[in-house]
Order: sequence, then C-alpha cells, then structure tokens
Amino acid sequence: MTWCRLFAWRALARVALWLIPRRRFRSFELYSLAGAESLSLLEERVGSALDLIGAYDPQRLHEIERDVRRFGIEKVGGDRYDHGFRAHVLSKHWLSEINNTVVALNVVHEATHARIAARGVPYNQATAARIEALCVGQEIAFARRLPGDQQWIVAIEQKLEKPWWNATNQRAKREERLRAVGVPGWLIPLLLGRAGRNVSGQGK
Repeated sequence: MTWCRLFAWRALARVALWLIPRRRFRSFELYSLAGAESLSLLEERVGSALDLIGAYDPQRLHEIERDVRRFGIEKVGGDRYDHGFRAHVLSKHWLSEINNTVVALNVVHEATHARIAARGVPYNQATAARIEALCVGQEIAFARRLPGDQQWIVAIEQKLEKPWWNATNQRAKREERLRAVGVPGWLIPLLLGRAGRNVSGQGK
C-alpha cells in the first residue's frame, strides 16, 4: 500500500469514526460498526472484563487505561488492536459466545499490542511472531493470578501452535471485515494493498 493510499484510508476511517454510534465509558470511548444497539453489549462485556482485571491485577488495569483509548465492536473478525485508533476492536459474534474470563484475557493481549505499538515497534511479518509471543506471555501472567485451576494457561500456551498472524490469515480477516460493513468487492483489493502487512499496525 502506497503512503498516499494509506493516508486516504486513514482519513476515511477517521471521518467514519465521527459518523458511527459511540459513547463514553469510564476512561474509554466505545464505538460500534455493528449498530447502535451493540454498544450495550460492548459496554457490558468489556466492563466485566475490566472489573476482573482490576480485581486481580490493579496495576495492569492502570496500564490498560493508559495505553488503550477506545473499544470498538464490529460484526465479524474476532478481535484485534488498531494502533491508528488506539482501539481494541472485538466482533459481535465472538463477544456474544465467550465468557468474561476469555474477554479479560484478550483485553490483556491486545493491551500488550497497544503498549508495544506505542514504543514504535512495527508489526509486520518479520516481527509478528515475537510480538504475539510477548502478548500471549502477558495473558499467561494474568491467568496465573486467577483463582481455581490453571486450565486457562494450557489453552493459552496452545494458541501459538497455530500462527494466526501470517499474511494469508490476516488478509482474509481484513477482507471479511470490509465485506461485513458493505465495502464493494471491486474496492476491497485497493484498500487491502500490501498483503503482507496488517494495515491496523498491531494485533491479530
């Protein structure tokens, strides 16, 4: 993607952010690409996750409040960190199916992306594996603080066995998100640009 195309993409995205449903929540801004009614779901699930983090790791919650500015919800796409918006973006479908502990673990993961991106470390095919390992490591560190058995740790460790960060998977997810918000098929290749880099700058 040329710098001109990237700039145009960013400009359009920022204009769109002002036009879509959004609200303040604690120290964050919430926004929705899945309809205004989805903001309540986002607030409920993110709020419960933040409460869980605050209960067992108050310092980490403070860091999340410092590093993440927004939480967003969209129709599809799992979850990811968008460095341009300093936003942890979650999909409505995914958010509706998982429990609060999983949401909290993913907030920890994406907030680690936020911290790394803020330090100027680029996210690309050369750095992705190491960055994702660091983020998963922070999930494990938080999971160790939770009460009960440590079933979460085994599941988290297994995540790295499937490299979701490779170029093919990243491009497929971005295409899925663009189609979900109604972007015409002919425009998608232009917006995707370079297949080997995550346009958002960080995150899965």
